[in-house]
Amino acid sequence: MSESTKKRILNAALNIFAEHGFSGARMQQIADEAEINKAMLHYYFHSKPLLFEAIFKRSLEKINRLYLNCFSRNTSFEKKIEDLAEAYLGYLQNNPKEAQLIINGIAKNPGHFRKHIVSVFEEEQFFELRSLIHSEFAEGNIRNISPYHLLILMLPMAMYPVITSSFLGDILDTDSPCFAKLIQAQKAHMIAITDLIVSNESVVEPR
Repeated sequence: MSESTKKRILNAALNIFAEHGFSGARMQQIADEAEINKAMLHYYFHSKPLLFEAIFKRSLEKINRLYLNCFSRNTSFEKKIEDLAEAYLGYLQNNPKEAQLIINGIAKNPGHFRKHIVSVFEEEQFFELRSLIHSEFAEGNIRNISPYHLLILMLPMAMYPVITSSFLGDILDTDSPCFAKLIQAQKAHMIAITDLIVSNESVVEPR
């Protein structure tokens, strides 16, 4: 399989699936976007579900690499959370179609989302992350939270301003100072909410 052709197909699929969702996307649209014929598209990816699966998995892997990168740094746990919030927001702000694709993917088949997330956390690179969180818990710094729960806690909060800008259109220009303030405010909220849930300090439970 030609890597350049495969990359063109996956990039085209990202655009079409993000815009139209799984049900609305057509293989012919993806072929046209990738500037290949439909027969070649089916040669590389035999069906629309297989192509969607490939692009959905690729998007999640990019998100997970951000996670691993932030938690591999020699900084405090609090700084790791701050770095992760900034990394998620920055990446999704620059790649809004990735956020749209993940939302569409979860809506289409939540089981696929769970399967890919769980499979990633079975990989060897996440063993060190589990050990880090276990050490922080053992020292009394945080609650006993899994890396999986930390990811699914922060990712939706990072998606919110990106998804909001996509349907507010002219009202919320992504290049405006207002949007920049929204991103900064959301980063602060992400850190505060995550700290509240992860922190080992006592919290008043809601009635």
